[in-house]
Amino acid sequence: MKKKVILWIALAMILTLGAVLTVSAEDTIHVKINGNEVAFSENLGRPYVDSVWRTQVPLRAAMEAYGAYVDWDPDGRIAIVQYQGNTVWLPVNQNYLVRNNDILPMDTEAVINNGRTYLPIRFVVEALGGSVTWDQATLTVGVTNPSYPAKQTGGTPLKTKGVYDAYNNALLIGDSRTQGIQQAAGITGADFFCENGLTLRKVMSGGRVADGTYTTVQETDEEGNVTEKKVANTVSLAEKLQSKQYSRVFIILGFNDVGWQTPATFEKQYDQIIKQIRAAQPNAMVVAEKLIPVTAARSRTDRYFNNTAIAQHNEIIEKQARANSILCIDPTWCVAAEDGSMDPGYSFDGIHLYARGYKQWAQFVGRITP
Repeated sequence: MKKKVILWIALAMILTLGAVLTVSAEDTIHVKINGNEVAFSENLGRPYVDSVWRTQVPLRAAMEAYGAYVDWDPDGRIAIVQYQGNTVWLPVNQNYLVRNNDILPMDTEAVINNGRTYLPIRFVVEALGGSVTWDQATLTVGVTNPSYPAKQTGGTPLKTKGVYDAYNNALLIGDSRTQGIQQAAGITGADFFCENGLTLRKVMSGGRVADGTYTTVQETDEEGNVTEKKVANTVSLAEKLQSKQYSRVFIILGFNDVGWQTPATFEKQYDQIIKQIRAAQPNAMVVAEKLIPVTAARSRTDRYFNNTAIAQHNEIIEKQARANSILCIDPTWCVAAEDGSMDPGYSFDGIHLYARGYKQWAQFVGRITP
């Protein structure tokens, strides 16, 4: 079944915004499920309010108290919650969750904090069929589980997914980093539209890239000698999109636009490429990938390719993905250092990756793509 991106009404349901703004870091937040308070501790972790005023709770303590079965995929950093026929699949540091076959956007993300996984409780509970309220007077998140106290003590088997299944009949659009994935990751069954230095500007102006095929032409010199020469064939994105129907289209563009055009122009062109892809590929899942940052050392010395500018452009990518109702994935975490910059152990120049880094990137995105 084709997975469908749903504009979830919960995005507009803030936990009484004015009240939540009064919660401080020192306050103790309570969680009650059908009137029964969940016991948190230093070992289990304690709830807190994140930067977008969503209540984050320790995954296992909260969901097991709800009655759900909790599992963890360490390779994809995915929390899996199962209850009463619903499976919620929650990749860490991504702004979406998957409930059964539906992709549900979120305005926040699950995180790992002090070695513990935290989840935005409203989104997960509502995905499981429950409801959430907020009581400012007692700083209490009230959870209603209509099936309470029913518990699920074991998980139902999940379909085994290969790390490259998401790339079957897919198109990857990008620059030299995407070329690195093409050359080093070992992906089969996918097409690529990529080129060293490729920009949104070039793509949206009809620019052409080599498509990996060649035409043999004959050349005759002044003495009448005939030689054969292979000439690379080129294709525009419009032609590539018209060549076949894809299951997924990954946009991995934008890095070469950082520092060379205004954010407003970048935003306009990113919106245009999404619309072009969706018009030509109405049945494909379109996935926007955020830009992987550079190393901290490169960021300190590079006027253009620095992590402050990259973060600004990533905000635009996420904004346009949300506005166009497509999936947005952040692949940073597969090659990130503790500070969120690129781990220098993966890169030879602070920007590009060694082969193992490209393989790890491709596999990470393959794991977390629905």
